[in-house]
Amino acid sequence: MREFRYTLPRALGTLHPTADAADDVIAAETAVHGVYEAHIAEVFAATVRSTDRCLDVGANTGLHTALLAAVAKLGKVVAFEPDPRNLPYLRENLKRCSAADVTVVEAAVDAEAGSGRLQPQLPHPPPTPQPPGGA
Repeated sequence: MREFRYTLPRALGTLHPTADAADDVIAAETAVHGVYEAHIAEVFAATVRSTDRCLDVGANTGLHTALLAAVAKLGKVVAFEPDPRNLPYLRENLKRCSAADVTVVEAAVDAEAGSGRLQPQLPHPPPTPQPPGGA
């Protein structure tokens, strides 16, 4: 696992979650920008209130779950994640980010009850570095 910085707007602090070293998308974005999906952190900080109840459907490794827990401190956060490969990262990130009171549900969410087969995501290729001044 690789630790990286997740800077929060509005002086909420900095989270230090981890990601699977094989997750090239997270690794590439944090290497370039220093944070992962900063625009989402800004939206959460601007719209989520401290007493809100939040659902993270498809929580993955818990980056957004931990952010929601940091913003909705007095509310409740429930994380749904069906992929058993992500669950250790999700739980570890919640612990590392002091979001232990988040409820983790090991299931997928759909509009209808039923069962299905989870199709694992294929690894994303890392972005190709561009020379200064363009290609």
